[in-house]
Amino acid sequence: KLKKKKKNFTVVWIGSPSTTKYIDILENIIRILTEKYNVFFRIIGSKNSKIQKNKNIEFLKWNLKNQDKLIQECHIGIMPLEHNEWEKGKCGYKILQYMKNALPVIVSRVGANKDIVSHNKNGFFVNSPNDWIKYIIKLKKNHKLSKKIGINGKKLILKKYNHQVYKDKFLKIVDRLNKN
Repeated sequence: KLKKKKKNFTVVWIGSPSTTKYIDILENIIRILTEKYNVFFRIIGSKNSKIQKNKNIEFLKWNLKNQDKLIQECHIGIMPLEHNEWEKGKCGYKILQYMKNALPVIVSRVGANKDIVSHNKNGFFVNSPNDWIKYIIKLKKNHKLSKKIGINGKKLILKKYNHQVYKDKFLKIVDRLNKN
């Protein structure tokens, strides 16, 4: 069951202290969005960010028990990445967490992100710093589009990334190995 959204339009990023550098990429973008467009940010799992805290930004501790609730209360999930060799190997788990909770996603077009996100269907790819602002504001202004993209992401999770799908694939592999 999905939780009620926060009253204020809120963008979520979830990560660990070692991945804080990725949210820090958006330091100036976040400042513009909070000051000029009254967008709120929820940053989960990273207290060592260089992003200046203000009334529209909250930093929360990560907790397995409440991570879904904290994500569900938000309106958009983001996954900024650098375009380096290391990031090409990132798995996109953060995107799957957001989509599981029916959030539209805005992501860097890197690594597994390219395999998970379908631009303008279940999320948006950014090609420039201004795209972060453009797509966040687009979804803030268009609740119907935001909801549709979030639902498309949830459908993808249920179809392609759920436990049953992987259980069936695993059992087929085991069955083939047993026949050999």
